[in-house]
Amino acid sequence: MGKLTRKILGNVAGAVGDITFSDWNGQTVIKAKSEGSKSAPTPAQLLVREKFKVMTGLTNAFTQVIPLGLDGKSEGITKYNLFTKLNYPSISGTAGALIVDNTAITLSRGKLEGLNSLALSNVGQNITVNWNYGNYGIGSDQVIIVAYNPILKQTVVNTSSIRSSSTSALSALVTWVGQQVFVYIFTGNGEISSTSQYVGSVTV
Repeated sequence: MGKLTRKILGNVAGAVGDITFSDWNGQTVIKAKSEGSKSAPTPAQLLVREKFKVMTGLTNAFTQVIPLGLDGKSEGITKYNLFTKLNYPSISGTAGALIVDNTAITLSRGKLEGLNSLALSNVGQNITVNWNYGNYGIGSDQVIIVAYNPILKQTVVNTSSIRSSSTSALSALVTWVGQQVFVYIFTGNGEISSTSQYVGSVTV
């Protein structure tokens, strides 16, 4: 790989023959064009590819939730890459038969106090989580409750509750009726979050 510190060629990008030009931090970088691998992927490589495909689906399902509880700045990665790092281990099994442990999904991470004595209930589409406030933590901390449908790869989120209210609820989608839903909860105050807690699952 070579670098041109002076742009004697002007702004160049793309491939010319067997050479590829790109821009990095204001410098033109020259690399040999990759020929790619002509070998058939190994079973291990196929498994990794399948796991990442599953992980991508999981990330897409929680897209609206990830920014609420994760921040990868301290590790020099995006919050979405941090979500992948934290939840990739929840995928297990063999190629063609991968399983996601939905009870182990992490939606937030931090040192803020979690919630005590969590209790989950539902009446039809209405899902409720109660907890014991007990004057621990700050009563005005935001509480985020998340319901996840792994069959439809969809989430419903409620961000309007606070710690001192001791309860939070949301309404599942009508298309979820008859399906199992997994519920998570965490708190935040604009600066830090608690580590998310898995509350349980219900059938809508």
